[in-house]
Amino acid sequence: MRLLAEGGSERVSTRAVCEAAGVQPPTIYRLFDSMDGLLDAVAREGSSASTSSSPRSPSPRPASARRSRC
Repeated sequence: MRLLAEGGSERVSTRAVCEAAGVQPPTIYRLFDSMDGLLDAVAREGSSASTSSSPRSPSPRPASARRSRC
């Protein structure tokens, strides 16, 4: 995600990813099958991070709690 944020997709090469992660190129292919698989994982991670940090809307109260007490 950092490589994408810093320089766009041009910075996301196998070599750049491996240098940033401190791994050898075969590691990417063993874990993600391809660079496309890695980018898909990055997109999923970014998506889940953005949704988990979003404020939640309050859950509706049950009908019994909404009724006024007489």
